[in-house]
Amino acid sequence: MNEDVEGNLNIRALIFFRKMHQLKRSFSTLRGEGFEHPNLTHDQMMITTVLAHMGKMKISDISEEVGLSMSTVSGILDRLEEMKIIKRVRSDEDRRVVFVVLEEKFKKKMDKMRKEMESKMDIVLGRITEEEMETIFKAIDILNRAIGE
Repeated sequence: MNEDVEGNLNIRALIFFRKMHQLKRSFSTLRGEGFEHPNLTHDQMMITTVLAHMGKMKISDISEEVGLSMSTVSGILDRLEEMKIIKRVRSDEDRRVVFVVLEEKFKKKMDKMRKEMESKMDIVLGRITEEEMETIFKAIDILNRAIGE
């Protein structure tokens, strides 16, 4: 590969990663204090967020939704149960089926955080025109396509 082309690709990659890092920091700032539970890992937070959004779910459905293996999800759920964040409940129709739900206290906290985040996102999205949103959507689609190739 030509050195000029390779140099340009390296510069573009550096700029790309800087901008992605800036975006991540912006979202962290937007999310603000208290949004993330201080004792939860990323995967635990992802699972609790899915449960807050979807409600009662089977472990297999959680696994599919978050893209983690059933054994990994099961281990994460064990820890969340020890922390009294989730509970497992048996189906009334079929005792072999086990559902996972958020404990009510944690669910209320998640609902409050979701409402705060939605309010903040409404403000941010209100600053973006329809044309800019279309550009953002197209850029995300382009990135997803390029990564998938």
